[in-house]
Order: sequence, then structure tokens, then C-alpha cells
Amino acid sequence: MSADGAVIGEVRREHGLGYECGPLGAAEIGRHLAILGSCAAAAHAISDERLYYLATHAELRRHGVAHGSLPSARATCRGTATIVERTARTLSAQTTMQIGDDAPFVSLFVQYRVLSELLFARLFSHLAVGSDHTGITSPYVEPIPLVWSEPRGHSIVARNHGLSARECAGHFRGYPAWPVAIIASCMLRTVERLLHYALHFPVQWVMDSCELDALELIPAAASVVFSTRYRGAVAGEMQHAFICEAHVGDKLCARMSTVVSVQGAARDVAAFETASSLTVS
Repeated sequence: MSADGAVIGEVRREHGLGYECGPLGAAEIGRHLAILGSCAAAAHAISDERLYYLATHAELRRHGVAHGSLPSARATCRGTATIVERTARTLSAQTTMQIGDDAPFVSLFVQYRVLSELLFARLFSHLAVGSDHTGITSPYVEPIPLVWSEPRGHSIVARNHGLSARECAGHFRGYPAWPVAIIASCMLRTVERLLHYALHFPVQWVMDSCELDALELIPAAASVVFSTRYRGAVAGEMQHAFICEAHVGDKLCARMSTVVSVQGAARDVAAFETASSLTVS
């Protein structure tokens, strides 16, 4: 913890990047910084009561993303989190990530719903399993399988038929549910594929901005449908806007709006053609 009360942590990349540029992918940045925000909340808690912090809203902004100035993809990143507002049932944190003593290259504002252990157990009793079924192995190393539909117009759809409790390890122990980071990662995979489809060529990209709302806690075994719509180019031809949604049945569980910037043509076209082969549902 710093002298001004901010909580600091160092991370290295765990997710694969695909065609995304930077030291970490945007979904992984969000995961680490959201966890750091909850760590800051725990560090400044006024009691030892066990609390659950459910991230419900996040706003990411990337700073200084000019082509050729992106941080090294192998660097150790340092995250910083500061609590900006706290009530009995809500929490807001401002977080940043940087490399060494450089200025932060990304910031993330996160809002949380705060639940006592008793209230969490009552609200989500339908998720409860034996805690030994949840596991401790990180579920974030490999992307989860998606079944892809052929892009139509400016839209694409991908599906997952549910996760095991172990694929949600730590979220939450004894109550396995889809981590928001995995939901965001799946959304960004649809963004990447739809971007390549719209441009007719593989490109490297970076997220410039994003707003994400987690509206429902999704049970691990639930089948989730990810649908993404391309809204078109903005600020010339280098930035592109997308809207993503995650549904379970007819229920909207998460939504994200994002703008990404093209950083250049991908070097390995053969890899792109292999990665872009569609499994049509």
C-alpha cells in the first residue's frame, strides 16, 4: 500500500493476446484492476466481516495509444487502486495500470455491489455447490470454447454451452458463476472476428475505450449467447465501434460498448485464416 492509501500490485500476462496489442489484453487488464479495487476495499474495511464485491459497471480508457508507442508485450505491469466512494451497499474504485515509472497507459473506473456473506448466500443459494468442487486452478489461461455462427451483415453470434465449476475457480468459491472477465473476453473475441470480417483482412488492434455493465450473475452451467454488432468506423478509418451483449435465454445478462483502433495488418495471414474458420451452428 502506498503512503496515500492506494493499493498496488504487479502482474504479468496470463491470457493469450490473439491479434490484440499491448502488454495485456483488455479483458485481463479489467480482471486484474477490478480485483485490485476489491483488495483496496478490503484493506480499508472498518471490520473483519466477510464481504462480497460484485463488479457491476466498468469504464476503461486507454491513454497514449499512438501507433508504435504501445508498451512491450512482455513487461511486468503495475496496477494501482484507490477507493473514491463507499456506502454500506456500494463501492467505487479508480484504478490505473502502468509499466515501471511511466505514466499509466490505461485507467479503469469500477463500481461494485457490496454484499454481506449472509446476504450473498441467501441471494445466490441456487448456485451453491460443495466448495471442493470449485477448484483453485486459474481458469483464465486458455480461452473457453465457442461455437460460431456465420457473420450476417454487421453482426456475429457465438455460443458457449456452459462452464464447469472448475472453469469458474475463485468466482465464487462454493458458488460457481461466470466471471465477468471471461464474459468480456468472449465479447472481445467476437469483436476481433467481426472486425476482421468487416475489413476483409486480419489486423492487429487495441481497445481505446469501453463501458461494460454486468446485469446478472450467470450460473456456471448456463449456456450463454454472445451477440456483437459492428457500428462502423469513427474518427476516420482507424477506429471502429461495437456493441456486445450476453444473453441467457431471453435475459440480457451483460452488455458492452467499445471502440477499438487498428494498429496495422497482421503479420501471419495463414494463422488468421486458420483462426477465422467458422463452425456454423
